[in-house]
Amino acid sequence: MSMGLGEMLTGILVFALLFLVLREFFCWYWKINRVVALLENIEAKLSADTE
Repeated sequence: MSMGLGEMLTGILVFALLFLVLREFFCWYWKINRVVALLENIEAKLSADTE
């Protein structure tokens, strides 16, 4: 039962697509993107304050 090159590439492509979709879902679910944006905003305000 050896896999052909086409089957292997299809498997890798499906895995990569699934990974990207799940990553985006979990970042949305736990609001990671929003937290990062807020922290960057806080950092920008603090660095503007100290200058």
